[in-house]
Amino acid sequence: MDSVRTKSDIILLVEKNPDLLVLYKSVADAARYETAITQNFETAWKILKKEEPVLIFLEIGIHGDPQKGLLFIERALQLKPDVSIAIVSYTTDPKIIDKALGRGVIDYIDKSKRDRLSKQIEQIVMKVDIEVQNNRRVDKDGGFRINTDQIIVGTSPLMRQIYKLIPRVAETRASVLICGESGTGKELIARAIHAQKGIQAPFIPIDCGCMTKSLLESELFGVRAKYPGFHNADRLVGKFEAAGRGTLLLDEIGNMPADIQPALLRVLWEREFRPLGFEKPMPLQAQVIASTNIELEELIRRGRFREDLYFRLNTLRFTLPPLRKRREDIPLLIQHFLEQHEKQSGEYFEIVPEAIEMLTAHNWPGNIRELAQTLWGTLTTSQSHYLVPRHFALLTRNNRSFPVMTSTPKSFRESVTEFQKQLIVNTLNACNGNRNQAARELGIARGSLFHFIRKFAIQEMPGSRNGHSIGTNGLKSKDSAESVSPSVTISAGPENGSLKIHSV
Repeated sequence: MDSVRTKSDIILLVEKNPDLLVLYKSVADAARYETAITQNFETAWKILKKEEPVLIFLEIGIHGDPQKGLLFIERALQLKPDVSIAIVSYTTDPKIIDKALGRGVIDYIDKSKRDRLSKQIEQIVMKVDIEVQNNRRVDKDGGFRINTDQIIVGTSPLMRQIYKLIPRVAETRASVLICGESGTGKELIARAIHAQKGIQAPFIPIDCGCMTKSLLESELFGVRAKYPGFHNADRLVGKFEAAGRGTLLLDEIGNMPADIQPALLRVLWEREFRPLGFEKPMPLQAQVIASTNIELEELIRRGRFREDLYFRLNTLRFTLPPLRKRREDIPLLIQHFLEQHEKQSGEYFEIVPEAIEMLTAHNWPGNIRELAQTLWGTLTTSQSHYLVPRHFALLTRNNRSFPVMTSTPKSFRESVTEFQKQLIVNTLNACNGNRNQAARELGIARGSLFHFIRKFAIQEMPGSRNGHSIGTNGLKSKDSAESVSPSVTISAGPENGSLKIHSV
């Protein structure tokens, strides 16, 4: 990738040793950084207030007392939280080193080990440079770009910490565990790690929670042709093999059947697997990433997940924040979804600041997936291309959300259709069947609401009249024989316009 350079691309050197200054300058020049040099903390502080260095190399004992160096580090990071500080010093007191690292220093190099010094300095500059360039791309793109078509939207500090880890994790073949609530984007993080490898190799996801032990075993390991118990004329290639040197995502690992967990542990430990019916094992070349929205530690306490498998998977870990913990990213996500909708439908929508504030204040228990579905549903039912708070008024009533889809639609159109069903049914329920009120809440004409009621086969129970409350009789679908009282939440399912009923 080409570097994005600015006038502030400076490395500040707080050092007296002329030989070391020559080394610093050589490394900085190779990475196309300017240098600012000083031999005392007072001048360093003046430079820091005037300039925006990306990195400081510091001799913590330059004035003889390392405590002064610790004080400078603390003040520097308070003034410029984004600057990276690395200590290169003869001071090897473990207490000083511990305090320095605790204050936020990124690395501590022993100056006396001259044979390693040059390489260590080069590595620090390279790592900081990667972070600087990634941060600038995040600012430019509004998130971490995976490829031309996919992006992880968000520039919040919490997400920047995630982005910082992605290139580092991509350099290894170690197992990775991605944890987070449903809808936080765990698969996108896995895809980003895979994309950072820069190789032409498969990314293969598999849902571990929707298969029996025998089916999952055959899917993962593969089966030789005409293996007893399987009706396969040809050999079935398993996911371990198909992933090659790419990435295998074990999605919903917390739901994996307990009786296949020992086999997975053995594969991760030995880095090889044996397809069913084969005598010799095959090497595992892929990086294995597991994701879960369940607390695995709790499953271990219940005896439903192996502790040794957890430790093997938890070599490298991402914990994704829920959307309510990074509200500053919600306006960016809203803009992203509006642009997506315009690309796919050709329709332009604008949302007023007051509506953005309303959506930002919402808790979003379904996270990004729920936000996307809410916007898509509103965009497809609104007659106005100018969205105001009343278009989302029902969403924030008692800070409750519409149900989030439990299935994954095959296309954008199916996603919109499913959410339309959920939106119409829930609005009618919330308005006790009053069509006039429901139409006002949705921001659509009463005739348009009638159209959706017919389209989704939503039928009122006896005792309900047009524009009148249905009281306790509820709503039903022509495909459902059950009546629903106001004490339940109705969500329209994706198949055949059916309604799924969930108790509240």
